[in-house]
Amino acid sequence: MDIKFDENNVPVEIDGKKVMKSYQNAYRKAMNTTYFVGYKSLNPVQIRGSLLNTFELSIYNWVMAWQQSYNYAINHGIFPITKLTQAPIQTFNNMRYFFSSINPGAYMDILD
Repeated sequence: MDIKFDENNVPVEIDGKKVMKSYQNAYRKAMNTTYFVGYKSLNPVQIRGSLLNTFELSIYNWVMAWQQSYNYAINHGIFPITKLTQAPIQTFNNMRYFFSSINPGAYMDILD
């Protein structure tokens, strides 16, 4: 996977295709949360039968951490949920859609 980033380390092109602005904005917001990890030097990782590169792993782990924070907030009556999630639901949805656009097979296996 060939990824081009802008000066803020936001992906703007993947394998020669432009990244949608909504995905860029979601990635930017995700990067500003305390639980975002931008993996750089790991070998591909296998999760439930799907092989993820480091970029995909960053998005996957963020989505899972956001969802865990959301569930905790809901289960404990913490509102607004952004106190814990640090990003709105639309960011979560766009990060999921972004992941599904770059690795649909893994999305179906581990996130859907």
